[in-house]
Amino acid sequence: MRGGPDSPELELARALAPDFSVYLPDRRGCGSSGATGANYTMATEVADLSTLLAASGARFIFGVSSGALICLRAALLNPAIQAAALFEPPLSVKGSVPNEWVARVKEHLARGETSAALVTAMLDAQMGPRLFFSAAPPI
Repeated sequence: MRGGPDSPELELARALAPDFSVYLPDRRGCGSSGATGANYTMATEVADLSTLLAASGARFIFGVSSGALICLRAALLNPAIQAAALFEPPLSVKGSVPNEWVARVKEHLARGETSAALVTAMLDAQMGPRLFFSAAPPI
């Protein structure tokens, strides 16, 4: 599972293709998949992955970033999954990553300020070019 629209898994997929059947789906809202829909949740992502696994017979999964979280959740729920490889899941273990910004993101979303929520999350989670972190004050 890809982490987002620009995740670099294509090179890995090509390297694995001689030995495995590789599926690299566009998650909802990414690539050419179309919009996420009104009731989009982690459960939706897991259901999409489960549908792909059932149709393909695949038993090994790999996920990057948010895709790693989807794979982790799917592996917990789907006994057909034999192995999961997870790379850079966005997790904070015992406070290893500050998360005080989450409350500010929720406040922005409650006010309908989607752009501000995204900027706050990206800056505080340190996602994106380093230039972002040195140039922009918190919103």
